[in-house]
Amino acid sequence: MALHVGKRRFPLKRRRSVGHIHYAKERRHSVISVALISTIILLVLVTGAGFVYAWYSGQVPVKQPAVVATKEETPTVVKNPIKPKRVTVGVATQYITSPVAPGEEASVSIHTSPLATCSIAVEYDEVPVTDQNLKPQHADEYGVVVWDWIVDANAPLGEWPIEVTCAYQKESGVGAPILEIAYPKQAG
Repeated sequence: MALHVGKRRFPLKRRRSVGHIHYAKERRHSVISVALISTIILLVLVTGAGFVYAWYSGQVPVKQPAVVATKEETPTVVKNPIKPKRVTVGVATQYITSPVAPGEEASVSIHTSPLATCSIAVEYDEVPVTDQNLKPQHADEYGVVVWDWIVDANAPLGEWPIEVTCAYQKESGVGAPILEIAYPKQAG
């Protein structure tokens, strides 16, 4: 037996049949079209979900956290207060302790133009009150001014006008709250 040594022959490239070539081409097109359709469907779903989310978030009201006021709050300081431009100065009463008994503390809070200068004049039966706490004041950056004073123990009972005058630049305004002095009603 003789050993046959020679070049190894590799078979030539196999020719595929026309049917096989057509099948492979269809297969490639099928995979590409499935991937393309899947991508389009996914894109449509994500876009639709985005629109639904945007619509829904506009429908649901946002809950604001409750603000609890404490007695020892520090006032907020505004560095650049709003300065009104050539407007008339209004004077509105925000709060007045009325009725108040002789010898008790009375208080008046007014609202006017920010940074206006305000003065107060209190009279009981045409006699001016000279309490040291009734001096002119400047309104804060929000336009608020508060005066507190002790009603004279001998002040006559009745309703007495208070005149508040505020001025800012060349404009001014007047307010006239009424202070009632009366003895407190007793339960009985």
